Amino acid sequence: MRVVSFEISMKKRSFVNNNLAFNENFGAGMKYNRGEEQILLYEALRKGLKVMFINQKIGEAEQGNSTWFSGFDTTFFEIQGRVFKEMSPQYYKWLILEYAVKKYVLYKRKISFLQAIKCMMKGSFYE
Repeated sequence: MRVVSFEISMKKRSFVNNNLAFNENFGAGMKYNRGEEQILLYEALRKGLKVMFINQKIGEAEQGNSTWFSGFDTTFFEIQGRVFKEMSPQYYKWLILEYAVKKYVLYKRKISFLQAIKCMMKGSFYE
């Protein structure tokens, strides 16, 4: 869950043969401003592809201040809930719960545990 688009490299054949594509509703400038990487990689795993992280420089990208992350607010959690539902319509509630637990130390000063879950559940019903 901690990968950005410019860190992803894939064999074109694997991409095409498995009908993989970034979901155009997710990403910078789209309806949901993030999550496209997680959705794509989750879909690749579901289709049986091997996904791995190799700590090797393959290019350069300038990364400035985030244009979408303004902190752990209600909008952040609502979009995260939608990302989880897109990733796994069957198990998104478990993904929401796991995320709320694992990231609690990062957001606890801004929003409560239950509020974070409520926001993610609300966002999971967006279309």
